[in-house]
Amino acid sequence: MARANSRFDPHNLAQVFLAISHAARIGRNTLVLVLVMLCAVAPAARHAQAASASQHPAALSDPPFTGPTSGAPGPQAALGTDFAFTCNVQATQAPVQVAGMQVATGAGIVNIDGCGMAYLNVSVPAAGHFVAKLALDDAATVAGTAPLARVFVVGPGGYVLHTLDASTTKGVVKQIDVDAAGALLLAIAFPNAAKSYLFGAHLTGSGLVRTQIPLSGSGAPAGASPVTSAQEHFECNAHIFSEVRSVSRITIPTGKAIEFTSCGKTTVQVPSGSTGTLAMRVGASDVSEFTSVPMVFVARVLDSGGHLLRKSVGLVFQGGGLQPFWVNVTGGATVVLTHDSARGYLEVVGLSYLPTQYKLHPNPDHHVFGSPTGGPVSIVPEAFADSCNANPGTTDITVHNQAVLRETYIYGNDCGVTSLIMTNAAGRFHALLGVDDASGAGKTASAKVTVLDQNARPLFTSTVRNAIGMPGVPIDVSITGASIVKLEFSGVPVLYDMRMTGHATLYDRVFPPSEPPVVIHGGVPVNPTAFTVGCNTHVSKQDFLMIHAAALEQWTLDGQGCGTAVLNLKGTHFPHHAFGGLFGLAAADQRYKLGHVQLEVLGANGKPLRTLVLVAREGYGPRRFLISLDGGSSLRMTWPDQIVKIFAMTLA
Repeated sequence: MARANSRFDPHNLAQVFLAISHAARIGRNTLVLVLVMLCAVAPAARHAQAASASQHPAALSDPPFTGPTSGAPGPQAALGTDFAFTCNVQATQAPVQVAGMQVATGAGIVNIDGCGMAYLNVSVPAAGHFVAKLALDDAATVAGTAPLARVFVVGPGGYVLHTLDASTTKGVVKQIDVDAAGALLLAIAFPNAAKSYLFGAHLTGSGLVRTQIPLSGSGAPAGASPVTSAQEHFECNAHIFSEVRSVSRITIPTGKAIEFTSCGKTTVQVPSGSTGTLAMRVGASDVSEFTSVPMVFVARVLDSGGHLLRKSVGLVFQGGGLQPFWVNVTGGATVVLTHDSARGYLEVVGLSYLPTQYKLHPNPDHHVFGSPTGGPVSIVPEAFADSCNANPGTTDITVHNQAVLRETYIYGNDCGVTSLIMTNAAGRFHALLGVDDASGAGKTASAKVTVLDQNARPLFTSTVRNAIGMPGVPIDVSITGASIVKLEFSGVPVLYDMRMTGHATLYDRVFPPSEPPVVIHGGVPVNPTAFTVGCNTHVSKQDFLMIHAAALEQWTLDGQGCGTAVLNLKGTHFPHHAFGGLFGLAAADQRYKLGHVQLEVLGANGKPLRTLVLVAREGYGPRRFLISLDGGSSLRMTWPDQIVKIFAMTLA
């Protein structure tokens, strides 16, 4: 027996199916034992096969997009006219004398009243520094203690690598010098309303300023047919833009871009019987309000009944360029394009059809994270999976009278839990725990910090406490070998100044594969609407972040205490020899520790032929299951306790 087990490969699904069939002939108890063993040894998310692998064997390449995604590399010196601007920040409009120095027209930047930012696109690799001079207007009145300039160094994925605050006094020129290694963009804010100037900007090392170039053609791939106006329907904040726009210094002529802002939606009619590809380019406008959280752009292919067939997802951020984007439209009636974020201007160009299929668009599923120098890198709150009363902060606050900016902290409360999910981690996680000064007298806070390895075993546990009016208390833990850093809040804490030294693969902005995955070779994905659901079970309307994976909207069953789902196996077009899938606790539901789902194959008399109990555990990614349906008339799933997701459901 031991010899046979040593040759058995649970990831070889042909062997798995033979094992199940053999177990079914031996008896129910043996079958359950085999299935439980398979669940225990087969961590599933990375072994799920996309249905498209068999459906589109010839789709081996990307669509034939041509032309650059960003402006051309230019000089190292940066004039004011090389920046993009928002609100009341602009290039100098006339020669000016400031702090005894002359700044020519267009050579520098002027901050008029603290409203707005300046953006400088950088060629990669930007190994070197960003250097500039900062001075107050000779007649300026300084407003409070806010810094005159705040420089954000933005790297791949929109992550802020680090920031620098700078101030000076009248008549004194301040030299700004910040490490720009790995930067795609330098975003400069002016928190102080005092009129000030930034000039003499330049990059050192290999960094080059990106200069403006025109859009190459329409932006569509070669051989594509443009989508006509009759095929487009715009809703909310989506429209053909009537002015010139720019994305990463590529200028887009009037009328060539569809602009999306929050809630923007464009529905495209798919030509009847089309088996091709809807293609386009997408990017963040150079005049968007800066955010360290990338915008999410989604293309959903829906059938005539409005059900999701497949989905492509792109993360769009300033400095990220005008990126190729596409989705296979086979079987679809419409493609719905949406801006699934609250902020920012997003531009789409070259919306067109290609007559052939291409490999699936690579939806984001992880981010390799860390500074090129190994130094500390800021981590945005959206990198964490939150549950209960833990949420990213959306307004500027103070802790111990020190500013903590929106999008840089997590606001916790009693029962709040937040987790940073990672693999291949080496280094340390740093943060501060404090209390918002506006919380009120007597407020206290604490956070239990637990570092878990990939088997959910604790590597480190400690509790950090603080109170209102006190400086932030440091959190500093090793993440080497870690899978999760979990913080459980009590009181009214603020977690801020989150940073990491070293490197890791973070699973923060994670999305499912474009098409519903299957876990049995040659099997077919099961539409959850084929189940009759009851009590606390429903078909999900959103994606769910799991541990190191994600479950696809409309293709996931979400159940909990007393939930049921029944699939009739007779009289359907589905094969019904075996049923498999993935199960687990969502990242936001890890606080439940354990969750169970019971599967029963029922005979024609309604009595169970065989039973399988799935146990979802805290800290584990989705696990794979498989059960024989031989002799069954229906399959019944029940959820006796906590919330467990069932997805990648497959029949063979």
